[in-house]
Amino acid sequence: MEERIILNTGTATLSIITSGAELIDNQSGAGISSVDVPAGYYAFFISKGTTTGTTWELILLSSSDNLPAAASTYAFSTVSTTTRQTLPATTGPYIGSEITYPQGTVLNTGNALNTSTGRFTAPTNGYYMFYGSTQFDNSLVSGTPTFNFTVLYLIKNFSTTPNNVLVQSFQPNPGSLVGVNVSCITYLNAGETVSMAGVAAVSSGNVYQVVVSSLYGYKIAN
Repeated sequence: MEERIILNTGTATLSIITSGAELIDNQSGAGISSVDVPAGYYAFFISKGTTTGTTWELILLSSSDNLPAAASTYAFSTVSTTTRQTLPATTGPYIGSEITYPQGTVLNTGNALNTSTGRFTAPTNGYYMFYGSTQFDNSLVSGTPTFNFTVLYLIKNFSTTPNNVLVQSFQPNPGSLVGVNVSCITYLNAGETVSMAGVAAVSSGNVYQVVVSSLYGYKIAN
């Protein structure tokens, strides 16, 4: 994952302009071709790993005068799953399903991540960074149905507000297999959760599968 932090130390507005067919995902609609960074502000970007479309995601645009103190604690990282997770496909309203990690974790400070539910619970108030990925893969589903669409989410407090989407990645008509990733920085109060969830519609049948799922993150600031 490639990251870029751009600090405007000048007195004029700094415009960050994309190159060629690249766009920036500002999490509020369609991709944009430029971002204005006011004097004294900084912008934090993460690469989506693509070369066309929304290639970069704007994670944070904030005043450098109010940059929160660094923390970098409560790190966790799952083992990439080798067990396929079968989930219900959407036939009408979206059916969101949390992704779990039966292979466990590489690191799980304070056991903040519950691998059975897929939920990270914030131990303390602060800013947290999350990065997740999975492979929507119907190659072993009966009939090998293709996907009409897939959506991968990071969701805050899924158990009480399953529509509280922090970030999403939508893939239309990707065939029977597609790899997707999502990332964000968000503020959590102690006890609030973040989990990765999927939604998919398929050409036949009523289930789909995900595999090679992973999620990692840590607290970056108070």
